[in-house]
Amino acid sequence: MKKIFLFAACITVLIACKQKSSSDNSTESKAFASMCEQYYQDGLKLNPISATYIGDERYNDLLANDGSQAYIKEYKSFNQRYLDSLGKYDRASLDANDKLSFDYLKDQLEINIEGLKYHSEYLPFNQMFALPLTIGQFGSGTGIQPFKTVKNYEDWLKRIDAFSVWADTAIGNFKKGAAAGIVLPKALVVKMIPQMQSMVVAKPEESLFYGPIKLLPASFSEADKQKLTAAYRNSITNVIIPTYKKLGDYLQNEYLPKSRTTSGYSAMPGGLAWYTYLVKQQTTTNKTPEEIYQTG
Repeated sequence: MKKIFLFAACITVLIACKQKSSSDNSTESKAFASMCEQYYQDGLKLNPISATYIGDERYNDLLANDGSQAYIKEYKSFNQRYLDSLGKYDRASLDANDKLSFDYLKDQLEINIEGLKYHSEYLPFNQMFALPLTIGQFGSGTGIQPFKTVKNYEDWLKRIDAFSVWADTAIGNFKKGAAAGIVLPKALVVKMIPQMQSMVVAKPEESLFYGPIKLLPASFSEADKQKLTAAYRNSITNVIIPTYKKLGDYLQNEYLPKSRTTSGYSAMPGGLAWYTYLVKQQTTTNKTPEEIYQTG
């Protein structure tokens, strides 16, 4: 249910479209390879978490507020811009590898644009696909987010500030979804609440996010160690704990009473069309859910 980029899928698309032909040096092929490279680079800027996943540290201090209207507008423009760019190339003149990239990119861009009409931002996270859980993994000090240099530590503080903004947007979108009848099943919400509450601790040292301080490199100067320790204590106390408390309180006190007793997408307004779209997105076929079910 996570809206815009399922991280692994995003990385797969970006890397697949980054591949260049090793045998065709035609002008058309070079231009297409350049476009794919630019798509790859722009995609990493748009989704900094994916950049971190693949070891690109340029955007480690950023976090996309992917439920905001500004981001959704930018995301739509990004996909439409590259879909329009594909129209400038003669697919027949490309080699086999580039044709594959062309077809794959075209399919993904069209699916991404189509998906925007279903307002998946109204369901910003659930008990499985949840940025609040991913952020915990990143911030533990033993995950993908690097904590090797002073800049790494400073980058994380900026990213966690952005997470607080993301959480406010998520709550706002949950409210919009509730007003539109697009809500998560109660059976899922009751699992999400303790996930948020578990991040609310009495002291910074008890927080999962204090892990990087426990693992401060010995090579850091004492001044840097003291500065970073104070900054992380402050961030945990004044940003992280309040953010998770806000999410947990909202889910328990406001969202849970509005959650639904049904389980399927079809129970929501426009849910059947949405589910049909998700099936197409994840299977790359145009078969209906019923057709896929009947054929196994």
